[in-house]
Amino acid sequence: MGIELIKKRFFYLFFLILIFILNCSSAPDFHYYFLSYDLSPDYDTNPRYPYVLGIEKFEADEVYNNENIIFRDSAYEIKYYVYRKWGSNPRDIVSEKALEHLRASGLFKSVRFYPDFYDIDYLLRGHIKSFEEWDKMDGWYAKFSIESEFINVHNDSTLFVLRTEKMIKAESEDILSVVVSMSKCVQETFDEIIKKIDENLSNSF
Repeated sequence: MGIELIKKRFFYLFFLILIFILNCSSAPDFHYYFLSYDLSPDYDTNPRYPYVLGIEKFEADEVYNNENIIFRDSAYEIKYYVYRKWGSNPRDIVSEKALEHLRASGLFKSVRFYPDFYDIDYLLRGHIKSFEEWDKMDGWYAKFSIESEFINVHNDSTLFVLRTEKMIKAESEDILSVVVSMSKCVQETFDEIIKKIDENLSNSF
């Protein structure tokens, strides 16, 4: 058997093996996650105050300013999931939930994103300080913290600055359960912010 024929057969065998390997090793699927929760049915559909609220798109610490889902098991290191991501930037996700939650609160005549809509009476700002999974010895947790500021735009006065932090344990040690817990963190946070806004407006209304 000639050397050229042996080379051709070897190349053909190598080609078949390569095709087999590629067919058996398809790339993993990407998974994308969003926050979801039901708003309280006790919210009044009639506005309590005749004001328009503007919500400025929230800021975030640089490490949270992308779609990567962060997890930690130490305060000194962050890690990222490769194939599991947020459906959009956490700044956008949390800002959208703020809009939905404040609209459903029944406090305001209208709630709009600012500066898309300029004619407002009050402004809500926020800065996300943590938005991550924490893996501890007793289970996995979702952690969310934000610093919010509520402003009267007519006299440019800050009515309050509120720092809230929530850490809720997931039902099981998997990413979907952590996302459910993160949804609860965000819901409880905006419940507190709405209560604080209501207290401030009731004192001056």
